This record gives sequence, C-alpha cells and structure tokens, in this order.
Amino acid sequence: MAASQGVGRPSPKVKSFILKIASRCNIDCTYCYVYHKGDSSWATKPKLMPPEVQKQAINRISDYCTAHKLNEVRLTFHGGEPTLFGAREFQQLCEYAQKNLPVDDLRFAIQTNATLITSEWIDVFRRFDVSIGVSIDGPKHVHDRHRIDHQGKGTFERVRLGLNALREAGLSFGALCVIPLGQKPLDVHETLLDLGFKNIDYLFPDVSLKEHIQISKEFGPTPVADFLIPIFEYWWQNSSLDTNVSIFRQIAGIVMGGVSINDTLGGEGCPYIFIETNGELEGLDVLKICDGDHGVSGLNVFDHTVEDYIRHEGLASMALRGDIPKPSLCSSCPEYTTCGGGYLPHRFRPTDSEQALGNFDYPSVWCADILSIFDTVRSNLEVSVSETILRRKALARVKEKRSREGS
Repeated sequence: MAASQGVGRPSPKVKSFILKIASRCNIDCTYCYVYHKGDSSWATKPKLMPPEVQKQAINRISDYCTAHKLNEVRLTFHGGEPTLFGAREFQQLCEYAQKNLPVDDLRFAIQTNATLITSEWIDVFRRFDVSIGVSIDGPKHVHDRHRIDHQGKGTFERVRLGLNALREAGLSFGALCVIPLGQKPLDVHETLLDLGFKNIDYLFPDVSLKEHIQISKEFGPTPVADFLIPIFEYWWQNSSLDTNVSIFRQIAGIVMGGVSINDTLGGEGCPYIFIETNGELEGLDVLKICDGDHGVSGLNVFDHTVEDYIRHEGLASMALRGDIPKPSLCSSCPEYTTCGGGYLPHRFRPTDSEQALGNFDYPSVWCADILSIFDTVRSNLEVSVSETILRRKALARVKEKRSREGS
C-alpha cells in the first residue's frame, strides 16, 4: 500500500519512538505475540539493528523534530530482548541520539526481561537515566509457567538476580505483567511489591477470539476482571500514593472525565512508531496476533520519512492518528465513549470483508471484563456514566478557552 498524500486533518505530533534493537530473545515465553502467534517475519530481520539503520533512524527522527519544532522525544528500546544488543553498543546509540536529536528533553527507556543485567548495563542505565521496565509475571511458580528459556526452564531466579543488581545500584524499575489467568491476584501483586516495584502495569493477554472462547471455558466469563478487581480493592484501600498501578489510574482518569493515557483503552489513538532492526516503520506491532499483515506499512527509514508513515493509508497509521472508528456494536453501550471498544488487536475477528476495518468493527474479546472493571472503579469513585460525560464537556470547554487565549 503506497503512502498517501494526506488524510484531510492535521497530523498528530509523535513524540515516542520505539527502536527494536534486537529481533531475537534469549527466553521463549509461551504467550509472546512476536514469536508464538503465527507471525514469522522476525526470522527474516537482522538479529541486531545494524549501525546504518541506527543512524538513519535517529536522523529521520531528528528531521521530524526539526520540521515540527518538537522539544521532547522519548526513545524506548525494545525487542526481542534489547539487552542482547550489548551495553557498549547501546551506549554508542544513546550518545548518537543525544548528539543528533535537536531537543532539550530526550528521555530513554528500555523494556527487558532483566536476565542479562550486568554492571556494565547498570553503568549505562545510570549514565543516560534510562527508565527501566521489567517483564515479570509474579511469584516463581506463576512466572515460570510461561516465561521459560529455550530449554524449557523457568527464568524467575535469573530475573530476581537482575532486579537485585538494579536495586543495589539504586536504580528504580517498573513491572510489566501479563495477567496470569486463574492465579491468586494478591499473591502476584504482593510479590511484585516485595520485589521493589513502585510502578506496575498489568496487561490483558493478547489472544484471538478462538483462544478467548477456550479461556472462558476454563476460567469463566470474566477472568481478567476476576484477577484485577481484588488488586484494585487492595490498592484503593492500602497502597500509598507512591505505588502506581497504571491500568487503575488510567481507568480512574477516564471515569473522571479525562482522556486515555495510552491506546489499550479509550480509542484516543496510539501516537508512537516502531522501527524494526531492518529499518521498517511500524505502528501497533501487537497487530501481529491478527491474521494478515495489518501492521505492515512497507515503509522504511531509508526511503521514507516519519511524516510518510504518519500519513500512510494503512491500518496501523490510521490507529496512530486516531482514525479507527469505535465498533458499531458498541454504540448502545454506556461506556461507549470511555472504553472505546478496547485495544484494537483484541477487536479482530476473521471476516470475508475486503476492508481491513471490517475485521476490527467488534468489541474487545475482553469486553465483559472491561465493563466489570469500569463498574468497580465507578463504584469506588462514585462517578456515574452521565457525570463522566458532563465532566468531559466541562474539560473540553476549558481546553477550548485556553486554546483561544493562547492563540
């Protein structure tokens, strides 16, 4: 699909770029959307991002920042497992970014499984003030069910050693936890607290409709809500303000009249761009769990600009711009304006439609769970759906007034 010449509306400003500096991983999580959901494109890409791709990616981002007068950018390093890239090479890439990106506020982040953390990595993290996210699923018996190495052995102890090294160095780190269905919620949550996590992000499992049907048979109609609601009640009643559980703050913010802070709920768009090890420009890479090539743009950093990608006609670029309509089947739902139909990849259904959007004109497979969680948060905040709508209207008026005053 060729790059379009425009979409008839101002392009969003993209401030977050995710560099997949490694296309391979040293462990083999059974639920991984990259390696175990039917897409094998990773096998054709360079194992590590070559120097020429690194520099061209930074140069494209630099051109974009200059053109749009951006003063802040966030570079997140992802994989695969990004620490396979090598600490020295990572340092050189950060140095190149600092030297060539024309912004005052440049932030670095990495998402890692923490099994390869060394003193050299710690020195680099400290030098560049890298925000560290660690993938972990809870206590050893839970974590080791799915987060295994290529020999089928659990990885919890190696993760714990990595966390200990980070903690002893005085570095903070956040948890990214794929919700372990059917496990005891507070056992998982309290383990993460005991390991020193102050920021915890619980992720809905990335599953197809067929997989979700089997999950419902095994765990009941709302296994995600059954897991999250006890943690929410614990967090609401017992946690201090310095413990952040992202999904709860996100839903609370939406209920109070705000907008979604990421693309998993709210339908507000996902203004970030992935750059693969071969230089390909991608958007929502979790679209790999869906049949077909919905996330593939055919664009790359050598032949195309960031703006080319933003204005592309593909589904992922539409998602970036916030141009994906909410599911028509959700129009009568009381949370229509707040949930937004759920995470786009979770809305996929196989159809005979020739239009890609037809495959995504459905509520999330986790719809019942989302409604249950929203209901719990609303009950604790004592904010009804109608009050959320009124709050949104009031905030929109304030925003419009400030915009007029500033113009």
